[in-house]
Amino acid sequence: MDDRGFYCEHCGEKLPPGSKFCSKCGEAVSDYVNEMGDVSASGYAQAEAAAGTRSKGPHSLLKWLILAVVIVVVVILLIVFLVSPGSVKLNKYMTIESSGVDGFGTVLCNFDYDAFYSDYAGKIETDATNILSSQDSDFSDPVEMLYSKCVGWTVAYPDDSIKDGSLSNGDKIVVEWNCDDAAVKEYFNKRLRYSNINYRVKGLTEAEGINVFDYIDVNFTGEDSMGEVYIEVLPSGEDFGISEGDFAVFPSSNLTNGTTITVSFNENAAEKLEQTKDVVPIETEKVYTVEGLENSTTPSAESSKGTGNTGNSGTTGVTGNTADTGEVGEAGSDEYLCSYSSERLITEADLSAIRAAGNYGSLPAGRSLEQMIINEIYAKHGYRFTTPEIQFYFEQKAWYNEIGTYESDMSVVWDRLSSIEKQNVDYLDSL
Repeated sequence: MDDRGFYCEHCGEKLPPGSKFCSKCGEAVSDYVNEMGDVSASGYAQAEAAAGTRSKGPHSLLKWLILAVVIVVVVILLIVFLVSPGSVKLNKYMTIESSGVDGFGTVLCNFDYDAFYSDYAGKIETDATNILSSQDSDFSDPVEMLYSKCVGWTVAYPDDSIKDGSLSNGDKIVVEWNCDDAAVKEYFNKRLRYSNINYRVKGLTEAEGINVFDYIDVNFTGEDSMGEVYIEVLPSGEDFGISEGDFAVFPSSNLTNGTTITVSFNENAAEKLEQTKDVVPIETEKVYTVEGLENSTTPSAESSKGTGNTGNSGTTGVTGNTADTGEVGEAGSDEYLCSYSSERLITEADLSAIRAAGNYGSLPAGRSLEQMIINEIYAKHGYRFTTPEIQFYFEQKAWYNEIGTYESDMSVVWDRLSSIEKQNVDYLDSL
């Protein structure tokens, strides 16, 4: 039996002479190796070397081809990197913070300019003087110039029902970059890299609730059917920054005992409380019942028309001033409607003369000449009116401003009136 054999050139398996295929790996056996028929180590080595010479040629060429392609790609990327402008990243310098109380929160966008400058100092150069205005002549640093002239952002609110100052936890905002990319590329040879930032509001504190109406007194003054209301803020309310102007009252004049008024705390004042004191009003409206107005015998100032009360002058039932002075008074002037109302009794002829002259200017809406002369008598003695338009009217008079000390209690001012003035008030109030 011929025990000569040879080895598979692919896997090294010893094969019997004449084999065409390897019994182990299944590969075809070359004729060259088959013809050798030598089982010696030198024969196997020779066969392996011969087979290797033929099989390695194509594989080696492929390896060289792949290496060449990689080199070309690397060279192209290097050229692009050297020729194209460098990028300036913006998003990593932006932080967003929420502050305030839930329902009245605000957001603050903070761009870390110090870190931005530190990262790009010496890496940005330009000769961009032509993009600067005369006011920007102090710019000398390219980084500062790029940031100041080309970088910007705005805060957008996807939900139209929300706005800064009224944000709640969970609300979504978007920081949208507003940058001049063209100028950055042209003047700084750089490219800005950024993307809009979506942010959900968080961390707003829960506000403590207070009843703002516990911090005010609502007072009624005047006569029944002609009463008025004024609000007084208590010291405890002042600690919260609450003021009379934070409230609106309806109705506020011509009030009658037993009727109701509505006092409202305005929206801006509520926002101010939340933003500055971290508190919220638990209610913003309250209804009050008018009370304490009296059918006083003191003729009322400020009302649009008197009710016929005859005052404390002892002239009960007076229907007119009948004293004959032998003269008709002067007509009204820019300063006084009736300058002699403290000196003598006013007559119908006096009133006619004042009306005929018509030089007393415009009167507050709804106020008659007679009522405004009554108001003028009170004003001469320093009465401070609770009706804004009447107070404003007298504040335009030099003589009123020279008084210096004012009194809001009508009964106190009534006691200051002379007998003649009280009779004039009674007379005018009866018309």
